[in-house]
Amino acid sequence: GSMSHFVDAAVTGTINQIVDEVNALAFNFGNERAFHDGIAAMLDGLKLEYTREVAIDKQNRFDFVVSFDQLRSSGIVIEAKIKGPFGAALQQCSRYCALDGVAAVILLATPAWIRQVNVPDLVHSSGKPMRIVHARRAAF
Repeated sequence: GSMSHFVDAAVTGTINQIVDEVNALAFNFGNERAFHDGIAAMLDGLKLEYTREVAIDKQNRFDFVVSFDQLRSSGIVIEAKIKGPFGAALQQCSRYCALDGVAAVILLATPAWIRQVNVPDLVHSSGKPMRIVHARRAAF
């Protein structure tokens, strides 16, 4: 509707909270499971409500969906990437943004390309925010 380009302050606030926290932390991403567990622990620490591994249909499975309101009518999708090309990740995020029930998408990526791409805060054509964040590796 006419509200499609209005981004809720609650959404923006939650996105910023998550992004700030990712920037403050270092993650173990020896494998995808470990990385996911680290993200879950981070979200727990932020006291955010979320669901892991949300299958929408055959094509779309969200790694995490964070609720930012009591209605849970839509959520912020977090996509975690430890491998694969940037273009594919970006395409996937764009596809997610186009779906109903998705308020925003945050891509947490660890591959080397994330350091090469200087990604501003993107806004998808749907008017939904898309953020790309470099997750740092924990030193052992």
